[in-house]
Amino acid sequence: MGVVPSRPWVSCHLILSTVFSGAEKVVVDELNTLDRGRFAPSLVCTEENAGAFRRRLKGDVRVVPIRSGKQGWARDPGLTLRVRRALREVSPRVLCCHNNSAWNLGLLLRPWLGWPGILATEHINLSGLGGQGVGAARSQKFQLYLWALRGLLRGRVRFVAVSSAVQEYLQSVYEIPDERISILENGIDTDDYPYSFRSRDDLRERLGMAPEEPLAVVVGRFDTQKGYIYFQEALRDLVARQPMLRVVYVGDHIYGDIVRSKKSSAWRTVMIVQEMESELKKSDELRDELARLDAIDAEVFRLSERITFDQTLAYRIDDMIAVGNGHDIDQLKTARRELIKNRDQLRRRRKELLAELDEAEVGHESRFNPYWGLIFRLANENTLFGEQVEDYACLYTSHVSNFLNYSPLHYFRAPRQLMPHERY
Repeated sequence: MGVVPSRPWVSCHLILSTVFSGAEKVVVDELNTLDRGRFAPSLVCTEENAGAFRRRLKGDVRVVPIRSGKQGWARDPGLTLRVRRALREVSPRVLCCHNNSAWNLGLLLRPWLGWPGILATEHINLSGLGGQGVGAARSQKFQLYLWALRGLLRGRVRFVAVSSAVQEYLQSVYEIPDERISILENGIDTDDYPYSFRSRDDLRERLGMAPEEPLAVVVGRFDTQKGYIYFQEALRDLVARQPMLRVVYVGDHIYGDIVRSKKSSAWRTVMIVQEMESELKKSDELRDELARLDAIDAEVFRLSERITFDQTLAYRIDDMIAVGNGHDIDQLKTARRELIKNRDQLRRRRKELLAELDEAEVGHESRFNPYWGLIFRLANENTLFGEQVEDYACLYTSHVSNFLNYSPLHYFRAPRQLMPHERY
């Protein structure tokens, strides 16, 4: 049995991403389901994501937004100070860090926060100063950072590793003693993701497989921390026993293939996103609902323009009243009162529409996937995955066979991209 505190501990989730996507939705679920008898939840996030978090979180979760750093925490000392100020305001007993920047800053700021307990929900890696791999490890700047971090980790800190590979990493890189590391193996919450024969049969049908065909599903990217070496060893034995075995690999990151391919060669890249086809079909089925969302959005924009115009006109009337200069003051005051009354009505109407729009957007996204919505879109913005596809994939399509509709000599040319100010 765990110790129940006499009053709830203040817990703070720290996440410094600027795009609201799958990881941020996990944070929302964690905060909304946290035991209120044990913890008083709070969140420190970037200004870009604060609105999306507030719309999805319960009312008792305190949200503290900060201005994001454009160059990363290691190159922007101001970000460290802003995070420190926000965390001092919250004064957490438990700090939960959700990405590498948050983890590094959490460790750095612990002495100034009264040494709260700290949890990391993501693997620690050597990207703390924006460098990757061997080049970063050899740099003098990174060695200095690593030396300082090792000093901080010699304090009263315990670690939970998700695998033996992460345990070895903590021991070799950060020199953490073995007795201070516990291993909690990766797992799946069967309450949230229950197994059923129907889901298994649905997967086989999507893959075009017969019920008796052997199938192996592997979850995780090709990384030493995910133990892909053991998978390779097991695969040899599995194929020897079941020559007709089919393997479905889930979770390989876009950086594992698209970005590395572009950096290591001059070849053009094509990304196959099979889910795109079903998403397009679903969007076509819901085109009336999408049209309603666009109409509400357009009405919100029109009301905002009217409110701005009325407010500007009210300021102009204030100036005319102050100057006098032969104007009918009573008539000006009456006109101003009418403007303010009309502006307040427009504001109330806009507030109602924004609430309606938020509710409609959440309902629309849940029709695609109840956990993370659309693959490429989140409300009016691209998801992190959508931005990566747009930035790093030269072409993307749902099936390779789609290229049969084009000549081998066809040149794929991107259309001219309009900036926001060019669309009006």
